[in-house]
Amino acid sequence: MLNRNIWYGIAGVLMIFGIVGIANIFIHGEHVMGTSNYVPWGSLIGAYVFFVAISTGLTFLSSMVHVFKIEKFAFLTKRLTMASIATLLMGFVMIGVELGNPLAMVYILVTPNWTAPIFWMGAFYGLYLLLHVIEFFFQIKNNHQIVNTISPFVLGVGIAAQSTLGAVFGLSVARGLWNTAYLSIFFLLMAFVSGLAVAMIMAFFLSKTKVMPEEDRNKLPGIYPLITKLTMGLLAVGIIFVTWNWIYALYSGNTNRLASMQLMVDGPLAVPYWVLEVGFVFLIPLLILGLVKVKKASTMLTTGIVLLIGLFAMRIILTFAGQMVPLEVVTGSLTMNELRDVSILWSEWATMIFGLGGSVMLYLLGEQFLDLNEDDHHEETESTKVS
Repeated sequence: MLNRNIWYGIAGVLMIFGIVGIANIFIHGEHVMGTSNYVPWGSLIGAYVFFVAISTGLTFLSSMVHVFKIEKFAFLTKRLTMASIATLLMGFVMIGVELGNPLAMVYILVTPNWTAPIFWMGAFYGLYLLLHVIEFFFQIKNNHQIVNTISPFVLGVGIAAQSTLGAVFGLSVARGLWNTAYLSIFFLLMAFVSGLAVAMIMAFFLSKTKVMPEEDRNKLPGIYPLITKLTMGLLAVGIIFVTWNWIYALYSGNTNRLASMQLMVDGPLAVPYWVLEVGFVFLIPLLILGLVKVKKASTMLTTGIVLLIGLFAMRIILTFAGQMVPLEVVTGSLTMNELRDVSILWSEWATMIFGLGGSVMLYLLGEQFLDLNEDDHHEETESTKVS
């Protein structure tokens, strides 16, 4: 297993490459991105959804102790919160670069359009970060009374932020693929799966290192069955959502929605959709978790990586598929029938790689300089346990 210095080196290299790409975007503008007048939302929008969804999913898990009194994750709570804050910050980097100026996020908040979901999304995520940092501070101080008080608010605001992000897509009336109320709920569902995927990967590496007390490392196999049940249950519900989405596309009479879905059946998005979204998000994880009887750390790692790759592709596919079909806002106004071109240029890949490296770097710093191990007092004061 790699030591800490090598992990710092890997994360640092990823961040340096990312900084070069981000600098290229800020210097040359959107010309070095895959966006256009017809496809204004680029890959970094999908990356933003990917990172903030992971943060929300990790909050679901870290809240289990202090909100739902489920003790299984107690020894991981601080680490889950640390990872949640790290991925949330990287999500802010993605949207800040996509907007071309990070101060644009502040401008949206100080010049509010009260009826715009993007304003509420920004407000909720800003409050979510503030509460999350306060919660983490008192977790480190082992002040469980305050943590028990603030954790429900963190979870509630996190849910509000993620579901409002779904509404940012869902309320785009002209985009048939996005224009559905179900996206807000589906985003929450996949956020929970995203958090579980990262928790699986964390469990593997924590089991192979000595950053945790041996007593806590021995508890890791005990959470594998619960993670497995949660993941399989959520994916099963996700399949129901996806099935009904297809039924509505076929029979709702919305031609833009149907055309967007056809891109994923046998169009230019077919391969990534069937392989990465259907295969990596649903089929392969369900097969691994369902067929492997004895769940080991390696099983968790494999499933977590497969899920994260698929979930990343899912966010990008959704972002692109909703914009590739030409709009006909006014009947007869359509002047070009060809699909809009989409692409991800190297600066965008570099920015997303910065998000990966930054998440790892922030977590490593937290692991090295903060006490992320659970105190004994917590175990003594919590009485309700779920096996």
